[in-house]
Amino acid sequence: MVERKHLSLVDEVKELRGKMVEKLELEERMIRKMVEERVKEELEEVKAKMKEEMMMAAETLQKMAREMAKTSMQKVGITLLVVGTIACICGKLMG
Repeated sequence: MVERKHLSLVDEVKELRGKMVEKLELEERMIRKMVEERVKEELEEVKAKMKEEMMMAAETLQKMAREMAKTSMQKVGITLLVVGTIACICGKLMG
């Protein structure tokens, strides 16, 4: 009788140990899934932020290009004015 009770308890312990291992494996899978989801969320946030920064950089680059073109045109205009004035003065001196 004692032997039978002992074997019964041993079987119960084995069964509980098996259930505990299953529970731990399930928890591990759930934790992995949660970590993967969080990593995906963070990756999406980083992608969105990078996209926003790239758009801002593109806008800034376009503004700089417009300003540089405007400045270049101003320099060309001033140069033409100076050359025209010199030509006028030379024309008056010669004529």
